[in-house]
Amino acid sequence: MWTPQKKAKCLARFIETKSDTQVQRNFRTLYGREPPPRSTIRVWYRSFMETDSVLSINKGRVAHLLQMSTLHLGIIRNPPKNFILI
Repeated sequence: MWTPQKKAKCLARFIETKSDTQVQRNFRTLYGREPPPRSTIRVWYRSFMETDSVLSINKGRVAHLLQMSTLHLGIIRNPPKNFILI
């Protein structure tokens, strides 16, 4: 898992050099661990250019809320016999 700070540093370096290899070398030097793959760096860059953010959008929560609202509508339209609407 990559922290937003590490993503931001990688993206700053990528924007500066336009080289994912250079980003990987810099990451390895700074953090002493395996850098993100080239494809990941490119995905982060595309996402950053579209959203102006390095943060990931959690899509699971939105789907969950959508399912809950559908469930609520179903209960309101066809309530169980022991269900009391307030």
